[in-house]
Amino acid sequence: MSLVIEEDALWRDVVAALAQKVPVLVGQAITEDKCSLISPHQFYSGGRFITNLDEKAQLKDGDRIALLEGAC
Repeated sequence: MSLVIEEDALWRDVVAALAQKVPVLVGQAITEDKCSLISPHQFYSGGRFITNLDEKAQLKDGDRIALLEGAC
């Protein structure tokens, strides 16, 4: 699936975009306010787990993001 993310977006913005695109994740992997992930869910992108959702996402067109449950 594709998400439209602004150039200066934070990872919280990615959470909100994902909640908009896949609302069934709200309450399961995404908090009700749609700005955080419910533990133990994490994003994985660029060869690393994303631990700070207030960090700039710095995604480029075509980048892939995985939403994982638990630490791998």
